[in-house]
Amino acid sequence: MEVTITVKNFKRMHLIIIIVAVAALVLTGCFGVNKINNVADDSAIDENAPNTESPAVPFPWGGNMDGKEMTLNDVRQLAGKGDNLLFEDLWQYKGGNASSSHDRYIMVYKIEGGYRLVVHSNSTGKPDAVNLESIWESGGSGIDIRYNDVDEFLSANPSQDAITEEEAQDIGQTKLKVELEPVNWYILGDWPISTDDKDAVFAEALQDSIYTVDESCWVFRVKDTAEWGGSYYAVGKKSGTIFICSFDDNGKPIWSVVDSE
Repeated sequence: MEVTITVKNFKRMHLIIIIVAVAALVLTGCFGVNKINNVADDSAIDENAPNTESPAVPFPWGGNMDGKEMTLNDVRQLAGKGDNLLFEDLWQYKGGNASSSHDRYIMVYKIEGGYRLVVHSNSTGKPDAVNLESIWESGGSGIDIRYNDVDEFLSANPSQDAITEEEAQDIGQTKLKVELEPVNWYILGDWPISTDDKDAVFAEALQDSIYTVDESCWVFRVKDTAEWGGSYYAVGKKSGTIFICSFDDNGKPIWSVVDSE
């Protein structure tokens, strides 16, 4: 079958080809604009959506010493999160890291009323333990607030704030009728080590002897006496009991309770 193409038909086909080409360009342009608009829309959504990525600046390994003091009400709110509680929820609170590993956190938060919150965790995510404890009890003696009733624990385990150093000094001075000043352990540095310096040896022995007392204490010496080798007293942080230091024949420090009379 022979097909005859006239000039008129040729012009018509040429016009159709042009129209199709223009339509393709328009569609391509619309797709590009739509794609750009979608990117812009996604950007706007991302800007308002919660940030699920890890923070650019990680939580300081030493803790947050400039944070908000944790209260018992804060503990109750954190407990309400249950198993959804994240380590990030605790970042805002004032606390220090007691861990010796740079890959782990053992955060200790001081809480009013003589309590502490001890959190074992990696740098992010769900902690391994979130334990509420009395400051007068050993570690691990409390409850994990995610799975236990906080108020029930508080009722069954009454506690109290520790006596401050200033309060202890006032207690000692009033009872002993002498002026006291806190013992400065600077001579030992941050990490006490063996040394040939006689003052440092004495200071280390004195510090070690404090742990023989039944409760944590503040240590004082009589003001304006020899800093190492003078008279030393300790005041219990819980009871306010006053202890006096004496020395045996070998120069070993021994602590005993001052008579209440």
